[in-house]
Amino acid sequence: MPTTLTATPEPANNPPRVLLQLEYTGQSSATIVRNDPDGSQTPVRLAEPAALDGSGVWVGYDYESWFESATTYTASTGAGSITSSAVTLSVSDVWLRHPGVPSLSQRIDFQGEGTPVRAVVQAVLEPLGRRTPIVVSDGQRKSKRGDITIRTKSDAEHDALLALVDDVTPLLLDVPPSKAFGADLTHQYLAIGDLTQNRLRPDYYPHPWRIWMAPYIVVGRPAGGIQAQRTYADVLAAHATYQAVLTRYGSYTSMLTGA
Repeated sequence: MPTTLTATPEPANNPPRVLLQLEYTGQSSATIVRNDPDGSQTPVRLAEPAALDGSGVWVGYDYESWFESATTYTASTGAGSITSSAVTLSVSDVWLRHPGVPSLSQRIDFQGEGTPVRAVVQAVLEPLGRRTPIVVSDGQRKSKRGDITIRTKSDAEHDALLALVDDVTPLLLDVPPSKAFGADLTHQYLAIGDLTQNRLRPDYYPHPWRIWMAPYIVVGRPAGGIQAQRTYADVLAAHATYQAVLTRYGSYTSMLTGA
C-alpha cells in the first residue's frame, strides 16, 4: 500500500517542475493524479499507472503543474490511496512547456494573444414565408482561439523557439497569476499553427530581435509519455567511474534526482 507521497516544487529547474516521491509496500503499480486549483484531476505522465519495482520508492516528476497555485497529488493502488501536502510552484516568468520533451520548454517573452474568439458551429435556415430564421447548433461553444505573439532577442532564443514548436505537439502556456494577465491565460494547452517571423527593425538586418506570430486553438491535455531530462549520459559525464557514482549517491533515487 502507499505509505508516503511527498511533492517538492523545483521552480529553479529548467523547466519548473515538481518532484514526486512515493513510498509503498507490496504493490506493483500506482496511479498518481494532480489535484488542480480549478477542481479537476489530471494524471501525472508516466504515472497513469506507474510501474513499481519492489524497491519501496518510486520517483517521478510533474512538468505540468500550475504556477503560483496550491496543488496536491494523490497516489492510488489496489490497497488504498494517499494524498500529499499542498505545494506551490512559485514561478515569476511566462513559460511555454513541451509536455512530452520538457528539455525543449522555454521561458518566453509573451507579447499577447490577439483578439480571442470562441466560435460556434451553427446553421442559419431562412424558411420561405417566415420573418425570423431558424438556428441549429451542436449546443456547445468551442474553445478559445486567437493569435499568440512572442518576442525573441537573440539567435539562441530564435533557435530554441523553433526547436520547441518543431514537432507540432500542443504546448502548455503558463502565465503566473501575479502578472494579472487574466484567469484564462494562467494554464492552457495550445495547438499552434503557421508561425510568422518578423524583424523588429526591418531596416537594420544585424538587429537580432524577432517578433513571432501564430494562430492557436486551446486544446485538451495531449496524451503520451515524457522524455526524461536526466539520463545516464548526464551521470557518465559527471563521474569518471561507477565507483564515483556509488560514492556520491546513497541510493538509486538520489542518482535519478541528482540530489
